[in-house]
Amino acid sequence: MLDFKALQWPGHGVDENVSYQYLDEEFMSASEYDDYLSDATGFFLRKYLPRIAPGIGGFGNLPDIPGFYYTGLMGLSRFCNDPGVRKALENMSKIGRQMDEILAEAISFSKEMAALGFPLFSMGVSNAPFDQIADYMRGSKGAILDMFRHPDKLLQALNQATKYIIGNLDRAARVKPGGHVFIPLHWGLGGFMSPQQFETFYWPQLRRVIMAIIEKDMVPYVFWEGNCEVRLETMADIPPGKVIYKFQSTDLRKAKAVLDGIACVQGNVPASMLNTGTPEDVKEYCKMLIRAVGKGGGFISDGAAGVPDEAPAENVMAMANAVRTHGQYG
Repeated sequence: MLDFKALQWPGHGVDENVSYQYLDEEFMSASEYDDYLSDATGFFLRKYLPRIAPGIGGFGNLPDIPGFYYTGLMGLSRFCNDPGVRKALENMSKIGRQMDEILAEAISFSKEMAALGFPLFSMGVSNAPFDQIADYMRGSKGAILDMFRHPDKLLQALNQATKYIIGNLDRAARVKPGGHVFIPLHWGLGGFMSPQQFETFYWPQLRRVIMAIIEKDMVPYVFWEGNCEVRLETMADIPPGKVIYKFQSTDLRKAKAVLDGIACVQGNVPASMLNTGTPEDVKEYCKMLIRAVGKGGGFISDGAAGVPDEAPAENVMAMANAVRTHGQYG
């Protein structure tokens, strides 16, 4: 219904049995930073949303709303009767009803699993400000080039995005006090920017989000995708015992050495091993991780990127059973 352009999903761009795929596109040009900075809501309604979701493209027909005041607000209502705006509002209402149905099913399923004794991470979701700009607005190429060509505008946009991201945390804090807030990280990894760029355009803004989550009595659950070994000393600058860092390909032994007593570390049985290895391979790798990283606690054994769709069930069970066998402390 949205005709969403930033993803392909089962039956819509990819096979029905394949996970969704993110498309790296530029939906905001570098010349539009000022539009975003001066009126982010107006920019999103009239320019950004019609590009990324043509199903609600009629919002592009809305006028500059702050230009209407006093009795002029009655005239503003005429624009809501514009055929394109009316269709966009109707679509959003239909989508909202569908989302309410999906949420109700998800809540029911979570309660059922909890009643059966399965521990659940009841999570909100947030993101790093740089990733918000790179993933959804400028695209990776645009955002990375902006670090060189438009650093001041990029920093202003990152500060604005940080403000909005932190503002959205209030709802998660009301819904589930003490819950986890998942933050998947994309462009701040070792292969995408230098340590100096990381400490200018990525970490300060991300740290503000992490600290805001902690201050709202929730647990930041940060997924460091890719290799982040050159970031370990920097990411240790957080209050001890308040955050979970999940790692994909970072050597967990190095992570534990730097973050011991500061962060709980999670990971990182390789996806390749879960897909193509043997149960014995998985068992031995998990045993190594538990003995090297689990000593003293502060470790969650897990697949490096969760459990891949293609992983044989016997490999997944080997991972779970290895924890039951070797994850005991006397």
